[in-house]
Amino acid sequence: MKKRTSLFVGFLVALFLINCKQNKKHVEDVSNRNVIESVEKSSLNSCEETLFKVVQSSDLDFRGVKNFFVRVESIEEDEITMQVYFENNLSDNVNQKQIVESTIAWLLFLPNRNELLNITADPENPENLNFKYHVEDDFFKNCNIEKKKITKPSIDCIDLEVEMGSGQECLIKNTTIEEVYKNVILNKELEDVKWFLEQLPKKNKTLEIKQNGLNTIDYVIEENTIEVLMYYDGGLTELTIKKINNDVKKTIIYNAD
Repeated sequence: MKKRTSLFVGFLVALFLINCKQNKKHVEDVSNRNVIESVEKSSLNSCEETLFKVVQSSDLDFRGVKNFFVRVESIEEDEITMQVYFENNLSDNVNQKQIVESTIAWLLFLPNRNELLNITADPENPENLNFKYHVEDDFFKNCNIEKKKITKPSIDCIDLEVEMGSGQECLIKNTTIEEVYKNVILNKELEDVKWFLEQLPKKNKTLEIKQNGLNTIDYVIEENTIEVLMYYDGGLTELTIKKINNDVKKTIIYNAD
């Protein structure tokens, strides 16, 4: 009888030790998971804090709102989509709030290119926003984005002889049609470039301008070539951007009537 009792007590002790070990492992797993989640949340908060400063320093139209918030909607490769919004308390009861969010804008931030785009009205043709805040290296880590070195393409230009006009042709190394087009706008390489679409259209498009002698702007879109034709009362300005292997040829011609 004594032997059986000893065996039973030994079994209970062993079972107790196993349960303690399992409980300890469960507590450790939960603790580790909480630490990981806390670190991820902290990184996201730091990411959004930086984005807030970027937006705050921009020329976005805040529609008179002083207290706004920034929320990361998605991060894909090096593109961050975020919502800029403000909160309204609709409750008449001082002790019970009824918070409703209202969107100010949807923005796309490209930190490697240092570009901030307003995609609220038309994601296909976003509006370029200027901002002053400088993004530090730790931002890329907090937002889980790879920092890439963007090299400035080399440019080789020649003047063109054009009957009843003038022109210039440039070969730009290691770039794309879209990048060259953006730089034409950013650098204001053409008069009245402010009327250009922020992004190239997917198909042919005509813009009616009728301002300061500029009547229309035609976009002619082909597979490896785009033309932007600016029709003035006194002539035609042609911008042609053509892809040649890894390079792009940009031609600007001013034609007088």
